[in-house]
Amino acid sequence: METKLKDLIRNEAIRIGDELLAKAEVAPQGMSWKTIDQQGEIIQWRTSESIYNGVCGIILFLAELYKQTRQNKYLHGALEGGRWLEWYCREHPATNYTFLTGRMSVPYTYLQLHNLTQNPEYLDKALAITKTGLKDWEPGIMEYINGLAGTLLCLVHLHAATQEAWLLEYIDKYAGQLLSQTHMGKKGIYWDRVPVNVHGLCGFSHGASGVGYVLLELGNYLKNPTFYWLAEQAFTYESQYYDPEINNWYDFRKMVLTPADEQAQQGAYAAADYGFFTKGTSMNAWCHGAAGIGLARLRAFKLLQKPAYAMQALQAIAHTWEDSQEIGRTTSFTLCHGGAGNAEIFLKAYELYNRPDYLEMAESVAIAAIQSRALNGGYRSGTKYAGEDTSLFMGNAGIGYFYLRLLQPRQVPSVLMPIIKNIAPPKVGTYANLCLSPGAVQRKLISKIFPCTLQLLQNLLPEEVDNYFRQRAGETSQTGSFPDDFVAWAKDQTTLLPLSESHLLYEGLLVEWLKLQMNQDISSDALLSYKSKKKAERIAVLAALPEVALAKTVLMVDPDMQLLSTQYKASPPTGECNLLLMPSLHYTQELLLTEFTATVLKAFAEAKTVATGVQHILHCFEELAVAQQATVETLVVGQIRQAIRAGILLEPDQHPLPVMVQTVIAAPEILAS
Repeated sequence: METKLKDLIRNEAIRIGDELLAKAEVAPQGMSWKTIDQQGEIIQWRTSESIYNGVCGIILFLAELYKQTRQNKYLHGALEGGRWLEWYCREHPATNYTFLTGRMSVPYTYLQLHNLTQNPEYLDKALAITKTGLKDWEPGIMEYINGLAGTLLCLVHLHAATQEAWLLEYIDKYAGQLLSQTHMGKKGIYWDRVPVNVHGLCGFSHGASGVGYVLLELGNYLKNPTFYWLAEQAFTYESQYYDPEINNWYDFRKMVLTPADEQAQQGAYAAADYGFFTKGTSMNAWCHGAAGIGLARLRAFKLLQKPAYAMQALQAIAHTWEDSQEIGRTTSFTLCHGGAGNAEIFLKAYELYNRPDYLEMAESVAIAAIQSRALNGGYRSGTKYAGEDTSLFMGNAGIGYFYLRLLQPRQVPSVLMPIIKNIAPPKVGTYANLCLSPGAVQRKLISKIFPCTLQLLQNLLPEEVDNYFRQRAGETSQTGSFPDDFVAWAKDQTTLLPLSESHLLYEGLLVEWLKLQMNQDISSDALLSYKSKKKAERIAVLAALPEVALAKTVLMVDPDMQLLSTQYKASPPTGECNLLLMPSLHYTQELLLTEFTATVLKAFAEAKTVATGVQHILHCFEELAVAQQATVETLVVGQIRQAIRAGILLEPDQHPLPVMVQTVIAAPEILAS
């Protein structure tokens, strides 16, 4: 970097630091800053602790600014901010112990202040806050920015610095929770199904890349390849949603934040606009899209040396570079979803490959940012507020941090992707989740989706099952899907069993595979959720209909559901039972039906009026006396009303959009005889 440009960038970082010090609120308890807090359409300024948009983030910037300038005023600001954090945590008990957006920001910041000052009191404070808070914390979601994954990464950083044994207990606990909350995609795994998204998200902040990155760091720290395997499964999930035409990974959010959004959703459903609910969009930032996904792939290539990750990283770099050349006057240059955050991929690529052109790409973003500020009189915040913010991820502190990273990319740590250094692998033999093998992890995941099949195989062929998960499960997948590999293997085992047991195994395998396929064939979680909402509204209407009006109503079994006759779960095992499979965000639901209920529902496999359906059902019974017919008819109508209340029977004209990709589920080829 030329001296003139270096001075320009350094002076701008200093200007931002001086401005932040001038805006600080100085009190007996320390120094703090108000930052923007946006809730929906409401913008307000408040003080909080987080790295993302609170005091911790500003402290991290001032600490790095002190390292490069050695001006004590920046050290003073950082340490006074640290003193304010101690007061704030004492006066404001927390329920949110996430990393970037919650209370775990504070231990991480104290860890950095310890690294800066070598004062052991900061480590003591970091550990005290962590120990006090985590004992009662129950994470709601698994993602990186607002969930368990970020907290897990922070705990690994703390353990690497302190070697406190009790931290491993939490790391083990949260690794287990992350494993238990895994969802199976058609390929790979993901986390956090949300009613307003098309599918589980791709990306760093809320999607599979962020969790995958944490798993990479955990695998590297523990020297356990199991966590590398899990990370690669997360990246496999995202890979199926890469579109070469846009050179990006789809953004599957379908946010409904305003009344106008709700109106648009309602109109799309009524107009049978399938694409509204199922099509992803393209965004490119650290939080969503290529810029963040590429960071995860650069780390994967660094640790695993697999060319596929280098290729994906290059695709992400190319797309981000195209976007960087189109930066305009009104562009945000913030870390979360602005130019500075996007430039992190250039800095990381420079660190990895030592290519000057990547550093030049980041320099061009800095030049554009400084020019934009000169033209507009300030930097645009990352919120809907048109002016400047002070925070790290959404404001000027983050832009200043980017300038410092650009000046010393190998010395200034990334706040977007904090890497654990100076690793001394801990002994984890007593921690159940931290010492799992890839085969043991696959066994856990398979048991979630094929519980009956696996249990039967374990009872009948225990040695073969153990060998499969010890040997074959660790091999490269033949299908690109480890559940598919298990199904193919389990089907082969039927040849080792007597006919009756073989048939029972096949029946169970078929039903559990259909449940998995049904779960994967949901075209849109947002569509499923909205349909459930609309069904609930219609249930209230239908429940109030008198008998005459109900008789004229056209109903059918929800076409997204599937009726099955099977020996699976039949009692006795040689008999048959009727099942109804129903799509759900919590995995395919399975309802065991009585013979009478099954008869009623089968009558409405195709749309017909209730009166016609009742007559069809009555014909299914043997010849009835007049008094018996009236009794049975009353029972049938009662069962129809119950099925309406359960959301099983619906009016087809009220629900024009199919949720399932395949409305008729057939046995997949992998199970064909």
